[in-house]
Amino acid sequence: MSDDEGSVLVKQYVYFALKSDVTTPEEITAKLGFQPDRVGVRGSRQTTPPVPAAHTWAVECRKPRMTVDEQVSEVLDRIRPIANGIRELVEPGEIEAVLQIVRYFEVDDGDPQAAEDGPPESLLGWHLTIADLAFLVSIDADVSIDEYSV
Repeated sequence: MSDDEGSVLVKQYVYFALKSDVTTPEEITAKLGFQPDRVGVRGSRQTTPPVPAAHTWAVECRKPRMTVDEQVSEVLDRIRPIANGIRELVEPGEIEAVLQIVRYFEVDDGDPQAAEDGPPESLLGWHLTIADLAFLVSIDADVSIDEYSV
């Protein structure tokens, strides 16, 4: 990329979510005894069709200047103590578990606010450890990755 094109900035965050059409975030919180960072209520923005489509209970990491690996570790370390409760909720099949990785790539137009996540070379590339993958399998969680160019 030439100097006149600008540089690419990376913004990213990671969250672990429990999603259900039936079980509310309040019921999930009560069963786990753990407060989420964010909740979503099915149909709270629109009822037909429901938007959001499911109830969501989420633990997230949105800290800038962290790699995906570090964000994943922070989120998973927070939910490891409640793994048995997550398994009990997911096992019957009404609740879905997912580790979500979201990344945005954009061209730096010189906006100082846009540079908050640090240099892109330190944020490009990432991996999940065998221990983290084994943990996600043990709680029957999917991994979903969304990447956007803005």
